[in-house]
Amino acid sequence: AEGDADEPKKGHGGCGHIQPAIRKEGLKLFVQYKRPKDENEDVKSMQPDKWLITPSGVYMMFKKMSDSDLHLIGLLDEYACPEWMIRT
Repeated sequence: AEGDADEPKKGHGGCGHIQPAIRKEGLKLFVQYKRPKDENEDVKSMQPDKWLITPSGVYMMFKKMSDSDLHLIGLLDEYACPEWMIRT
């Protein structure tokens, strides 16, 4: 048991980027990020607490995804681009 305490704690994987919290209010979806504790107070007042996720914004994000990003999430650009999955 003593040897296990000296080992570094293993993470769950991933890139380490801060993940947003998605909140639903009625039929609208909002994105909210947790702020780091060491963040400056002046910067906090300039940034909104939450952002509305719009269908057109999601479509544009999907459309801008590179071929290497598609490969990372397990899609082939020839057969299944994410923007094709949204009806316009």
